[in-house]
Amino acid sequence: MDKKLKQKIRLVLIITVVLSFSFIAVEMRSVRVRDIQRNSYGKGSKKETFEVIVADERLEETVDIEVGERRYSEEEVKKIFRRTMDELERIVLGNNKTVDHVEEDLNLIRMMPDKPIAVTWETSRSDIINSFGEIQEENLTENGELVELRGLLNYGEQECLYVVNVMVYPKTLTGEEGILKRLKGMAAEADERSREEQNVQLPKEIDGQAVIWEREKEYKGVWILALGVAAAFMVWLQEKQKLQKEKADREKQMRLDYPEIVSQISLLVGAGMTVKNAWGRIIGHYRERQGNKEGRYAYEEMENTLREMQSGITEAECYERFGRRCGIACYMKLGTLLSQNLRKGTKGLVEVLARETGQALEERRQTAKRQGEETGTKLLLPMSLMLVVVLIIVIVPAFLSITF
Repeated sequence: MDKKLKQKIRLVLIITVVLSFSFIAVEMRSVRVRDIQRNSYGKGSKKETFEVIVADERLEETVDIEVGERRYSEEEVKKIFRRTMDELERIVLGNNKTVDHVEEDLNLIRMMPDKPIAVTWETSRSDIINSFGEIQEENLTENGELVELRGLLNYGEQECLYVVNVMVYPKTLTGEEGILKRLKGMAAEADERSREEQNVQLPKEIDGQAVIWEREKEYKGVWILALGVAAAFMVWLQEKQKLQKEKADREKQMRLDYPEIVSQISLLVGAGMTVKNAWGRIIGHYRERQGNKEGRYAYEEMENTLREMQSGITEAECYERFGRRCGIACYMKLGTLLSQNLRKGTKGLVEVLARETGQALEERRQTAKRQGEETGTKLLLPMSLMLVVVLIIVIVPAFLSITF
């Protein structure tokens, strides 16, 4: 470790130890008090825990003492009420500029900010402004409505009444909002006039300007296009998953057949046959054994390789092409092995095939073991559900049989 780094670590540890023992010493020292400082106005009560000594004997249990917040004197409450009423009008107006013209909801607060003053509101016209300060637009007229608001300020047992009158007007609409509102009103009037008729004539103009009405477009064609694209994507995805599953099944089947194929080649070559003759013998036995059953991928590829040999392609190249078509490492290794031994001579081929057979069988055992473990894992959920069902069957009758 670097020398400077050691010095830094040593310095940090020394400072930590000194600070720790300093705080421990301060905390262990007896701190005697004769009073408790209250929390300031609106901060709530305060609770402290003490160790008590009576007649020079320290009591075993601690004592919890709770004191209330500081209260205002009567004169202080009057001053606070006056300051609150000066602030209240500004707060109540909210986004409105003056009480003589109110268009937006009022801010009828229930508690003054930074002051322990509660406020309760009443309104002379709840159909215009409710106790939450919300304006009821549907009941307003263009000339405005006068509403008296009464706020009862409360601190402990002391109360003070705040009264303010506001003129409430419909919200001023400009531009598109105003035009739409007027059009709705004109359409409502036309509806009322033509109650006995089959059709309602929509307004043709507003402020001397022509009005054209169009039904809202539903864009069904776009939705159909989107659904078609989604359906095509789902078909493609399904086909892709199907191909992946077929590829996985093919690979799994070919891996299972590999030890058998290598074992047969090793046995026939060991009996004195050439690789090509052994290859043909294996395909012949496969055809006799298979009959009308569904084909095995590995044997079908071997048959294709045999046809290539018969068509004039060199034997070595056919074996390599067989491995590439199979696309699995073990088959590519077998194709390369047969091709190389064909070029270099068949000496030692039987021993190599025997080792390959042993490795293939061991790999097959490991694969079977993994599949068994996967199957056991998949069965956990059904077994758990069965356990729950059994527990319900056993426990529910037992509970029902209990008489209270």
